[in-house]
Amino acid sequence: MLLGPLNFYLFHKILGRTHDALLNYLMPLNFTFTFLFYTETASLTTILFLYYRVMTLDTSGILNLAIGAYSLLMRQTNIIWINFIVALSILKGDCKVTGVLLLISKVIRELPQIIKKFWWAVLLDLSFIAFLVINKGSIVLGH
Repeated sequence: MLLGPLNFYLFHKILGRTHDALLNYLMPLNFTFTFLFYTETASLTTILFLYYRVMTLDTSGILNLAIGAYSLLMRQTNIIWINFIVALSILKGDCKVTGVLLLISKVIRELPQIIKKFWWAVLLDLSFIAFLVINKGSIVLGH
């Protein structure tokens, strides 16, 4: 119940405008079904908080690892969103690169720096791969 207002606050911090934050907060999956899908709101909160931290505060750190791990424990498919956030952060300052091949070559050239910067995401990805191996390829628990 407390996560709903926290999501509104995170939307406001990310989007910067109260109107846009309110529109996102009142979306049916976030607001209407908060009491039915109990992991949906908590999952969204962790992903929004991780997005806010990576894009504005800190791209590395143990707190990002903890938030990402908690997010994955709630919803294993959040690995997609975690990697999307990392990709957005890598691409954030690359408006000058035109063309996919130039972008790929730049990422390959800077791969050691990227791994050093996003070590927490690499650990989450490796733990998710281990989870898949242990769980015989199933992406969710209890299947």
